[in-house]
Amino acid sequence: PGRLSPIENFLPLHYDFLQFAYYRVGEYVKALECAKSYLLFHHGDKDVSENVAYYESLLPDSMNPDNIQPREEAVEFVRRHRLESEIIQMAAFGLGFEYIEPEFWISYGPRQDENRVPSGAHTEATDVQCLTSRSDEHM
Repeated sequence: PGRLSPIENFLPLHYDFLQFAYYRVGEYVKALECAKSYLLFHHGDKDVSENVAYYESLLPDSMNPDNIQPREEAVEFVRRHRLESEIIQMAAFGLGFEYIEPEFWISYGPRQDENRVPSGAHTEATDVQCLTSRSDEHM
């Protein structure tokens, strides 16, 4: 009850996982789209904002990062959610009671669940490079 999904923050986490997966396979434009989509739900998230800057730095010089937008379905979902919320608030006002919008996309600050994919993709390349170097030393 009171949740959009049985999984807390499902939509934002969906885009968080996707941006990281796209980064891992070298699809930087798609990673950037998903990171920007995540930010629609959690404005100013530090880790994902840093990822956006990092993905933008990986794009070819011929691409303008400003032309890469959040996923259309995410933009539409957030827009529709806001409109529906406004309608509910107006109806509640008209019926004489107060409606307080629940916080559907909760940001708890730093990620606490060790099973989540870390948003800090920009540190991933360093971690992988260090692991590769260590593996090479043992051969």
